[in-house]
Amino acid sequence: MGRIYLNIALTGTVEREDAVYIYPEAAGTVTDVFVKAGDSVTQGQEILTILKQKVWYTFM
Repeated sequence: MGRIYLNIALTGTVEREDAVYIYPEAAGTVTDVFVKAGDSVTQGQEILTILKQKVWYTFM
């Protein structure tokens, strides 16, 4: 007896389960990003740095 093979090809879209949008409280230039899309983060974890001089001028 010969072997029988079953192949299935599917197309679709992979969607995220959860998404969080970040809205900083100050305008400025982002100088460093410490995470990338898809990374898990914890509360309080530093994820980016904003150029402080530009933020200081925002509050003047």
